[in-house]
Amino acid sequence: SVVRHRIKRLVKESYRLHETEFEGGSDIVVVARRSADGASYQMIEKALLSLMRAHKLIREKRVSGDDQQGNDCSDSVLS
Repeated sequence: SVVRHRIKRLVKESYRLHETEFEGGSDIVVVARRSADGASYQMIEKALLSLMRAHKLIREKRVSGDDQQGNDCSDSVLS
């Protein structure tokens, strides 16, 4: 229970800090994997942003070049 609530707090805080970057009008369900136990805030934040990008729920900032770094969520702690 303690671990579950810690992960929940980290996901909610990550969402709160990036809320303005996300597309509206969608309900989001986040399921933490067992590997999330002991994950740092930075890992949770990176996983959440990666999943949001993968599902086209984040407004991408336009930059010059082909910078697609960080879009692989296959080794994510969230799903």
